[in-house]
Amino acid sequence: RYTGALTIAEGKVTAKVGLAYATQGDALANLTPGDNIFVINSQWYSDNALVIQGPGAGKEVTAAGVHSDLYWLVQNLK
Repeated sequence: RYTGALTIAEGKVTAKVGLAYATQGDALANLTPGDNIFVINSQWYSDNALVIQGPGAGKEVTAAGVHSDLYWLVQNLK
C-alpha cells in the first residue's frame, strides 16, 4: 500500500510516505479501492488500533497525487 505514517516518540516527530507492506489481517490490506483509512495507535489504542475509514478523493485524483509524488521524486533525485 502507498501510505503515510506519523510517529511521535520522546517528543520527536517522524513522518514517512511511501510503499508499506501490509499483512493479510491488517486494516490497510483490507482497504476498499477508492477509500482512505487512518489507523491510530496511541497510549489508549495500543493493543487494538482506532481505525477511521471512508471514501477518498477517487481513483483519478489519487492516481494524480501518486503521479505528482513520483514526478517530484524523479526531479529531486537528479
